[in-house]
Amino acid sequence: MNSRIFFTVLLAIALVASVAGAGTIDENKALVANFIEANNAKDFDNLPTYVTDNFRRHSQASPGVVVANKEQFIKHMGDDLNTFPDAKIDVQQVVAEGDRVAVWGSYLGTYNGEVPGSGSAGRKVNVDFSAIYRIEGDKIAELWITWDNLAVRTQLGEKTVPGGIAE
Repeated sequence: MNSRIFFTVLLAIALVASVAGAGTIDENKALVANFIEANNAKDFDNLPTYVTDNFRRHSQASPGVVVANKEQFIKHMGDDLNTFPDAKIDVQQVVAEGDRVAVWGSYLGTYNGEVPGSGSAGRKVNVDFSAIYRIEGDKIAELWITWDNLAVRTQLGEKTVPGGIAE
């Protein structure tokens, strides 16, 4: 077998291996859409059925939040519901390839807390976010998500100064 054919076969094997265990692109997009729909419906009994037992969430925007399994994910979702009881995700764009589904959307919700001195209780936030979901089998195994924390904090009434938030 010449080197060109050998390289082509290796490339094909690598591509198949990279998406092994994932559904079709349409199935993966439907899985993420159903997951987001369950989240918006506050269907927390069924939400865990969409993620693997060892589900991981990665987010530079919330560095103190650790989600390294399904149980931590359920706790995180409950905490988010307490903070923004009417939270809703509005999806604007979805792109999928292989075992990944990317979403661009908005997170909307009413803050159920108080940032000292800001009058933030009851304020609404509307912040864009981006997320990439990795599918394994018929479940979501990983999520990378990010958003603009400065936009959230400003919408909650924190005073801003050039370069960030006032102390």
